[in-house]
Amino acid sequence: TFYYCFNSDDELLTIVAEITNTPWDERFSYVLPVARHFSDAHKTI
Repeated sequence: TFYYCFNSDDELLTIVAEITNTPWDERFSYVLPVARHFSDAHKTI
């Protein structure tokens, strides 16, 4: 599961990834950094 965290100006601050390993009932969360400066080419998906 991925959670996208935005500030009040709708700027992406960070992404939290929650990874589960079902057979062993393990759960790990990772906070992924987000670059603050993008060129226009990187804004298009």
